[in-house]
Amino acid sequence: KNLHAVLLPLGDYPVQQPELVAMARRFAAAIQAKPFSVTWDRVRSFPRAGDRPGPVALCGGDGVKGLVGLHERFRIAMAERGLIEPAPAGFTEASRAGTS
Repeated sequence: KNLHAVLLPLGDYPVQQPELVAMARRFAAAIQAKPFSVTWDRVRSFPRAGDRPGPVALCGGDGVKGLVGLHERFRIAMAERGLIEPAPAGFTEASRAGTS
């Protein structure tokens, strides 16, 4: 399967949105950050969504601080341009703070 870290969801669309993808790539390319390590140290599962199994998330407490910072920079850039709501979305509490 695929392992990935969602920094900022852009929506749930039935078909790919090329303009939205292109715009997100432009924002991502403009954000600079120093390299950082990511350490996941536990797994959390979420409830089923209707007939679909719930997702499984890797969690990391302090090990994901770099991802949290990168998420915040990306979120601010998108919010300043009116593309998302300005309120912080954040990672799930379990992913960030180390709860199960």
